[in-house]
Amino acid sequence: MPRPTSSPRSVRKRTRQASATHASSATGTPVPATSPLAGPRKSRAASTGNSNSEGTDPSRDIFVPSFTVVFRLLACIRAFGALMMPLGDCDEVYNYWEPMHYLQFGRGLQTWEYDPQYGIRSWAYTLLYTGLAKLLYALSFSGSKLRLFYAVRVVLALVTATCEARFYRSTVRYIHPRVGRYLLVLLMGSAGLFHAAHSFLPSTFAMNAILWASPYWLRAPSPSSGKRVYYGALGLAVGALVGWPFAAAVAIPFALEELAVCGTTLTRTLSWRVSPAADAVGNPKRRWVVTRIFRLMIAGILGLTVLLPIVLVDRFFYRQWLVVPWNIIRYNVFSQRDGRGPELYGTEPWYFYLLNGLLNFNIALPLALGCLPTMALVHVWDRCPGRRAATSAGTKPVPLGPLVYKVGSFYMLFAIFSLQPHKEERFLYVVYPTLCLAAAVTLHLVRDRVAPLLRSFTNCRVTRYLPMATLTLLVGYVAVSSARVAGLFFYYQAPMAVYSHFYTHAKQFPAPLTNSSQAPTLCVGKEWYRFPSHYFVPYPYRVGFIPSSFHGQLPKYFAEPKDVLPRQTTDTQLPLWAWPPQGTYLHPTGFNDMNQEEPDRYVSRQ
Repeated sequence: MPRPTSSPRSVRKRTRQASATHASSATGTPVPATSPLAGPRKSRAASTGNSNSEGTDPSRDIFVPSFTVVFRLLACIRAFGALMMPLGDCDEVYNYWEPMHYLQFGRGLQTWEYDPQYGIRSWAYTLLYTGLAKLLYALSFSGSKLRLFYAVRVVLALVTATCEARFYRSTVRYIHPRVGRYLLVLLMGSAGLFHAAHSFLPSTFAMNAILWASPYWLRAPSPSSGKRVYYGALGLAVGALVGWPFAAAVAIPFALEELAVCGTTLTRTLSWRVSPAADAVGNPKRRWVVTRIFRLMIAGILGLTVLLPIVLVDRFFYRQWLVVPWNIIRYNVFSQRDGRGPELYGTEPWYFYLLNGLLNFNIALPLALGCLPTMALVHVWDRCPGRRAATSAGTKPVPLGPLVYKVGSFYMLFAIFSLQPHKEERFLYVVYPTLCLAAAVTLHLVRDRVAPLLRSFTNCRVTRYLPMATLTLLVGYVAVSSARVAGLFFYYQAPMAVYSHFYTHAKQFPAPLTNSSQAPTLCVGKEWYRFPSHYFVPYPYRVGFIPSSFHGQLPKYFAEPKDVLPRQTTDTQLPLWAWPPQGTYLHPTGFNDMNQEEPDRYVSRQ
């Protein structure tokens, strides 16, 4: 007989390579071969008893958009939000936009947090954005602070879109392609992320830093490489120290995973397989634990190096040594016994974040909260007699174990801040993407386990409606979120529209208002918290507060650099040689940390 040109095994190998290449070309990027949610399934050929056909993984045939496509989609949505959404937090205006305006133009309102006596706001964070604003103003937006304001927001939105796209691709690679697709829809349709993505707040910066490090903390721990720990810890440290110190709580599940999973690597059969190299040398588990602890210590030291430039920048502006992240923690956590603390600025009931989450994420919030219970039920279901997943010899099945750590940060921060009396919507910005991930995992697990259950009790045709049910759920999620976004725009846009109109037409006001020896004053009353910053106030107008029903502490102007501003006739940038402006290091009078009213904030009604 003539010798065959190729064996059946080589034919099968080429067939698998061709199908994988076809899937890669369709998605724009290869679909990963490892995923903690892709359990072992039989192919159609295997179920019919064809021994010459091997089982293939259905997840390889799932279409997933490429990073470029996802970035373009998210960039359009985030940029649109930056141009259309109002400012939702007065803390963003007075603690970040106003100090940046002061560094850029030499004029701005100061809060007590920037008083060197208290020093709980870092100039290092403001300096990052001031450099961006000065560059944009010099290149394209000279003469219009209003356009500059929106340009900065658009850049921040594009940064968030990049980080979200990176998070999506990491989910596809390290968890499951279908979870990645659900995550993409939840990210794009989220009303919460629609207004958080372009925010100037440190919690948004921390969110982006954590998302940028997602390829490392979504990856399974490796017994041989510390790259995951070092780069992941660096991203968390940047988010916590440069941005928001309380975001450091996200590192707790990351560290626990590193310590709990010792000397193992995640396999596609939802099991932890001991490394053959570790078995060969007889490496005990205790040695792996010591190695991981040492690795985490090195990562912690690496993360603390981020603090050095922050302290140096604050030393330059405050002209005294301050560790601002510690000052923030000390005031918010350890000052309550003295009658100070965040409770002075309002308290909310324990269910505040439940209601707020339903507004911003509607159906995604209960799905996210149900992620851990769903994983527990799936774990018990898969371990029932007759349903245990087949694993190779030497493996111990631990279904869904790593995902507990991946979504654990959402549960942890949600619980921590729900127990605090003082609550702000922005506190949970850090875990908004993780909330979407938890909801996506729940959707995938429910669909993945309900389908075989329906097949065993009902007609197989019923399972055909599962994709349509999932699609209906996601469409409803996007529709409700769109209604929320539309409500924010149509019912809360008026202050920014009024101030934009004022900025555009201020030069057309009567001459007595603009040519007097004293700068004209724009009076603000009880709606002082809706003021959108001096980027909406042209030179030489000043903002003055008049008495109203509010009896707390209001901001006042930074000390202006007198050797620069008198020569100004329009809004011109403060030269770098004038840095640091004296308002950053002088000890002003009339500030307190008890939110007590200061009468010198008000101007005469006349």
